[in-house]
Amino acid sequence: MNSSLIDSYNETENFLNNAKKMIEITSNMSIKKSIIEYEEYITHNELELAANVLEKVELYTYEENKKYLIQIINAYFNMELYTETKTLIDRLEELKNDVRA
Repeated sequence: MNSSLIDSYNETENFLNNAKKMIEITSNMSIKKSIIEYEEYITHNELELAANVLEKVELYTYEENKKYLIQIINAYFNMELYTETKTLIDRLEELKNDVRA
């Protein structure tokens, strides 16, 4: 494996771990299940599946969601998953518009 691929993998994993850290401390059982599922995928080097799991979690405020989703957007972009990146950017814009309404 070449070093740029390893660097990209590590960077993507860091984005996903940053997102996970934002939801770790919770009593919400569905989020706890998502974290367990995420960790299983990470253990097997399945970054896209791990990102998909995290993407489904919604936080309470726009600002929380924004910080959280930006980490996942960065991970998708780093994996060159541009459709998923655009979908999350659109979702973030919808959340922003909901706050304004």
